[in-house]
Parts: sequence; structure tokens; C-alpha cells
Amino acid sequence: MEIILKQLKFRKNLIEIFKEKIVKNKKLKSFLAVNILFAIDFFSFFLTLSLVSLSYDVLHLFFPKNFSIEHPFFLFKEFWWMFLIILIFMFYEGLYLKRLPFWEETKRIIKGLLFSIIFAAAIVTILNIPSKTPTLTIFLFLAYSTIVFPIFRTVGKKIMYKTSIGRDNIIIIGAGKAGIQTAKALMNESNLGYNVVGFLDDDLSKIGKKIEIDGKKYKVFGRINSFNKFINILDISTVVVAIPSLKKDKLINLTNNVHKFSRKIIFVPDLQGMALLNIEFNSLFSEQLFLMELNNNLKSVYNQFLKRTFDIVISILLLPILLPIIGIIGILIKLDSKGGIFYKHTRVGQNGRLIEVYKFRSMYIDSKERLENLLKSDEKIRKEWETYFKLKNDPRITRVGKFLRKTSLDELPQIFNVLKGEMSLVGPRPVIKDEIEKYYKEFRDYYYLVKPGITGLWQVSGRSDTDYTFRVKIDTWYVLNWSLWLDIIVLLKTIKVVLKGEGAY
Repeated sequence: MEIILKQLKFRKNLIEIFKEKIVKNKKLKSFLAVNILFAIDFFSFFLTLSLVSLSYDVLHLFFPKNFSIEHPFFLFKEFWWMFLIILIFMFYEGLYLKRLPFWEETKRIIKGLLFSIIFAAAIVTILNIPSKTPTLTIFLFLAYSTIVFPIFRTVGKKIMYKTSIGRDNIIIIGAGKAGIQTAKALMNESNLGYNVVGFLDDDLSKIGKKIEIDGKKYKVFGRINSFNKFINILDISTVVVAIPSLKKDKLINLTNNVHKFSRKIIFVPDLQGMALLNIEFNSLFSEQLFLMELNNNLKSVYNQFLKRTFDIVISILLLPILLPIIGIIGILIKLDSKGGIFYKHTRVGQNGRLIEVYKFRSMYIDSKERLENLLKSDEKIRKEWETYFKLKNDPRITRVGKFLRKTSLDELPQIFNVLKGEMSLVGPRPVIKDEIEKYYKEFRDYYYLVKPGITGLWQVSGRSDTDYTFRVKIDTWYVLNWSLWLDIIVLLKTIKVVLKGEGAY
């Protein structure tokens, strides 16, 4: 028994030594990380083929004459070369060597998969290679892979980072507002794999103390000029410079000096509010300058057509699901209180045009009178109304209305506004004219550029828990940074927010 315990202890020690060597050896960690990502993608590829096979099995049950049973190993035998093409495009998109936020990585994965299939189809056509692969197989593969690859990559990375493989220690130079905000952002974006170790700052009152961010404490180790010492002690691979207020000459000297000792520098400039998602950089080497080209995507006729087409296609696909739900909700509203099922309200649309927005009725029919009496009699309620243009405990709302608002189902009828061309699936929330004059003011032109949406960045960024100033800023940011991919992200995030009931009332 004693011999067995000694052997187990010896094996445990070997595992611990192996782990320690992995953690300390940066090259080994990077090598393992790339190979693990490769293995995850290979598993995703085979799982996708298995789902395609399963789909054929299901179709064979209902249409035995039209669809044959496809075994995943037979599909792999026929499609193995496809993984090599996917691998090449994944490398080209930087998916094995770059650290990317979740949504950017997902976009590149989908892009890589799409171009892989197009490239493979082109090769087969140009070389006139005989193929027995049905078109349905290609469509099923693309549909499943765009879901399977991002999910398993995210899960695999989380497991990988917990074992310190692929995880990168970073220190932030600057413990001010920008530094704290940067730390918070990097911690929330776990897909990047950054581990914030602490800060450096020249403010003597901060040195040696800890800064609490989202329940975790991070130490301010020392002054900025001691970065070399802490880079070595704390095993830092990446340094973040987050002092936007630093003068140009000092900032240049700091970044150049830090660059000598760290593998990578992340520079955080003060560019909040700018259209960064649509920005393009061009270098002028002769003058050592770079140009920032900002594109207003919503001014493009092609992009407006693309956005409108996306709205119509998605709305039509959703109608078979939404119509029965709309019918059931209509019956519940009728049983709960007097009045109509739907409620129309005049709102401001694109270019300042007035539109009638549809919603399920969630209030009593005398709601206007109830509100006026409340605002006159209760100062606290009046201030809440002026700040948020909403009341958290609104006595005007019916029992069914509370549920509809909590789940945002009261806005389902706006799908008809989208089909009519008055609204979009994603955009600023439709507002009344008084709100434009009182809150949007000089930002009204941004609101007028795009159709109001059923959902938007405001709804997935805190919704009713944020004040109106934030709402105006986020609507402006959406217009400046619009892209079709941004609309897709907002729609997917809306599902999560609605299911959780975050910030809605």
C-alpha cells in the first residue's frame, strides 16, 4: 500500500513539474496554444460533418426515396481536404496567432468558412473535378459550421486559459480613469486571454495600494519608469499604455522604451465617441504619418439597400413563429383589461418623418390621466420621469402589461412597421418629438440618418437602467459605427437580454 501511495505521489509531482514548465516556458505555451486551437477546429469540423450526417438520417425517415443515409466517416473520407482549405483561411484571418474579441473572432471564423467553401467550389469547377456532393450538403455544412466553430472555440479557450496555456499576463501603465476602464474592458472580454496583473503609476498616493474593479483587487506596483523591473518579475508579455493625457513627447519616449522589453504594447488613445468600427488606417512613410479614414456607411445607397434587404428577409423568416405568439398575447390582453389589443403612438422616424408605431397595449385606457395626476402629486416620481422618461413602478401598467414589458414582448407588433419600411430591426429606439428637442438636441441629425429599430445598442447596454444622456450617446455611436455585422451582434445580444429580463420595465 505504501509503495502504491509513493508511486501516486511521484506521478503527482511529475504532473506539477510539467505544469510549472509549461507556465514558465512562453514558447512552449504558444506552441501548445496553437496546436490546441488546431485540435478544437478539427473536432468542430468532424462534429459539423456528423450533424450533416444526422440531418440526412432525419430527412431519410420522411423522404426515403429522395435522401440516402450518409455516415460521418464516409463524409470525412470525401471532405477531408476541405479541412486543409479551412485551415489555410483560418491562418490568413489570424485565428491561430492573434488575440481577438469574441465577436471579431466569430466574424473572421464565418468569413474564413465562407471563403473556404467558395474557394473549394471554384477549384472543383475550374479543374472540372467530378463530384457527387449534393448542394444541400454544402449549405448544411456552412449553416452548422458557423455555429459549431465559434462555440467550441470559445469553450476550448476558456478551458485552455484556466490551465494558463495561451494566457498572457499584462500590466497597465496608468492607474487613472482610462487605465481602470481598460482593465475592466479586458477582464470582461475573456476571449482575449489577458490576465491583468496590476498597474504602474507616478501618483505616489496610489503606489502600493490596491484598486478594486468588479470585486477583484489589483495592486499599483510602482512608478512608470520602473516598468523593466516589473516586466521581468511578473512575467509580463504585454504592456498596456493607458495615459491619454500624457504629452506627445513623453508618450513617444515611454512607448519606445517599453517596446524594448515587452513582446507587445497595447496603446489606448482618447478616441471615445469616434466611428472606430468603420475606420481605415493608411501610412505615409515619407512623412512618418498615418491617416485615419472614417466612413459613414449609412450614407452609402448600397449599405442602405443591404440593411433594408436584411430587415425584410429576417422579418419574413420570423413571421411563422411570431404570428401565433401575437395571437395568444392578443387574447390574454383582452381577458385582462378593457381596451384594444394594439396601441399606436406617433413617433419620429428617419429624416424626421412622423410614423405610427405599433405595440401591444400594456396600460390601462386612462393611463394619460393617471400619469398627469402622479406627476403633479409626487415630486420623486416627477424627477424619475424627467431623467429616464419611464417609471420603474408604473401604476398605469396592467398585469399582462408588466409581463409583456419585462420580456419586451410588447414590441413584437413593430415587426409590421419593419415590413412597411418605417422601422428597422436594429436602430435607435423610436422617440416622440419632445424627446428629440429635449434630449437629442445637436445629436438629432444622427437620429434622423437611420430608421428607428425594434432593438438597438441601448437595449443591450443596460436598457432602462441607464439615463437618457447615455441613450443619446449610444444611439449616436451606433449610427457612426454601423455595419451589417453590428446589426447581427445586436440581434443576438437582444435574445440574451430579453431571456434574462435585464433592465426592462
